Amino acid sequence: MNKIQKYIPLVVPYIIGFICLYVLPFFRSIYYSFLDNIFSNKYVGLTNYSALFGNYYFRLGIKNTILFSIIGVTLLISVAFLIAVMCDRAEDENKLFSMAVLLPFFVPSTALISIWKKMFENNAFRNWMNISDNEMWKNHWLIFPILLLFLWKHIGLFFIIFKNAVGRLPVELEDACRMDGGKWWNYYFQCVLPCILPEIFFATIFGFSNSMRIYRESALYYGTSYPKEAVYSLSYFMQAHFRNMDYELLTAATVIMVLFMSALIGLFYHFENRYTDMM
Repeated sequence: MNKIQKYIPLVVPYIIGFICLYVLPFFRSIYYSFLDNIFSNKYVGLTNYSALFGNYYFRLGIKNTILFSIIGVTLLISVAFLIAVMCDRAEDENKLFSMAVLLPFFVPSTALISIWKKMFENNAFRNWMNISDNEMWKNHWLIFPILLLFLWKHIGLFFIIFKNAVGRLPVELEDACRMDGGKWWNYYFQCVLPCILPEIFFATIFGFSNSMRIYRESALYYGTSYPKEAVYSLSYFMQAHFRNMDYELLTAATVIMVLFMSALIGLFYHFENRYTDMM
């Protein structure tokens, strides 16, 4: 108990700041989402939420954002885990590689966009990748530069998470797997993966959170005005309504996204606890 009391003065300022800067404004946003506008303060019930789901661009932004998050986070976790496996199997630990792969996370996005535009805003790269001239493929191709930028910036951080998670496992676990006749892939995919499940769930939630904050890079690459529908995300919708001072729709969209993320996190923790209890 004395140890807990010793850290209370350090925690209290954070709790106060969190309540004042996040919790109270969020509840204020919930209040605004039920009003006609913030000036008349006329209660309109669920009208704003009904208007949101009836808005084509809101539905498009939700669909593209979720699709981008699922594809991006799945690739991010898969590739980062495979790199962690290859480094764990290497005889000599290369600290320089670990530092180099983490470096893109700290590079400002504004410094990368000009390079990205030179790489992708011409037909040479698309022709090299043999991308079809079909209109559907052209639209899907538009998301590739930002998806690649998202992977490139975050893969080092996820690699460090998985590398440390794999490295903390006892050597006896691999010895036991080999004694049972397992190969190296059996060890990593049947023994290691279940053991680092908490890290995978944390990385998944963290990845989804970062994938929904890709607007800065997207705005720098595609511009702040309405881009093509294939790359129109929820952030564009919210930014447009912020400029138009449609705060009632903006707050309603914020409430929906918070509820969605809360449900997603709760679902992940439910499956994690259920799987942990089964083990």
